[in-house]
Amino acid sequence: MGKFKKALKKATSKRNNKKPKEKHLTTLHNYFTELPFNQVCELITKQLQEKRTPVRLRTLYVVHFLMINNYEQVINWFHTTNLLFEMNKQCSLNPLVGPYYNFLKLRSKHASTILMLINNTLLTTIKENPQELLTKIDELLNLMQTLVSIKDPYESMMKFKAESDYLPDICSRVLSDSKTIYTALKNAIGILWQVFGNFESYNANRAKDMFLRYNHLINILKIFSEHCAEEYPGQIPTYSLLNENTMEQVNTIVKGKENLNISKHLIGYEAVNRDGSPVKQSSVRTSLQGSVQPNYQAARKLSLPEMPVLASQPMVQIQPVQYVTGLPCYGMYPGTMMYPQQYYQPFPSNR
Repeated sequence: MGKFKKALKKATSKRNNKKPKEKHLTTLHNYFTELPFNQVCELITKQLQEKRTPVRLRTLYVVHFLMINNYEQVINWFHTTNLLFEMNKQCSLNPLVGPYYNFLKLRSKHASTILMLINNTLLTTIKENPQELLTKIDELLNLMQTLVSIKDPYESMMKFKAESDYLPDICSRVLSDSKTIYTALKNAIGILWQVFGNFESYNANRAKDMFLRYNHLINILKIFSEHCAEEYPGQIPTYSLLNENTMEQVNTIVKGKENLNISKHLIGYEAVNRDGSPVKQSSVRTSLQGSVQPNYQAARKLSLPEMPVLASQPMVQIQPVQYVTGLPCYGMYPGTMMYPQQYYQPFPSNR
């Protein structure tokens, strides 16, 4: 049996309620290239499919160890795994397996996004591509969601830390990753705020939703870090949230863009019949609509000029002509003509 295979077996299967020995992790690190990588994947997958919950958790612990040591082959491979874990009600550690597995999958999938958003040079580049920026922020928000989902199951089993001493190490490694993920996410949200005002209504609403999700997830991460202060590696950072004034500005900008979008559609409104078919228009009107294209941006900048008054021509006020059913049209006769009054008597006078 190869040294890597033997060390993996001992690190994951032996001493179920104790964390892997440091010498076994060192052997995995030194002999990682002893076997072809496809065999390494098979060995790890086999251990993850083990029915015993401690074996699964310790295997995920080993996978996390390899990711932290920047084994790109493991990072590029692990997010392609698709495993379903059977519920083991007899083991109190079972609720942690699924969230921890999902976090490691997304951590490996979005590793390049994290590196991009903590690099100042790449941050300047992505600022010029708003669609890519929105995509990257959405990836990090999903990753942060899987990270904070570990909080509740971990806190529920903190009383078992003495028996399963790898639980504090799992928490420390997850919170260590949260530092980098939080830094990348905070940088991305800062850039999003800078370019947010230039978005159309749809992307502005997407950005608003991301601001709200950011505040919600970072608040949970803050609580997670404070509750696990003993496991947190180093000093807990001061988390930055978007304050109420900022969110009020966001709401104002989004509402303004929505109103502008509605007005633009109303200007181009087309009448329809009851069956939904468009109303037939005259050829003259159709040709005019086809030849004239409204410029909404120019219309917002221009104000209506005042009507010029010509001194040589007196102003004449034109009264609208009113038509009453059953009465003569007054506008059609000279003003000196007398009109007989018409009476309407619904009942005879002798009744």
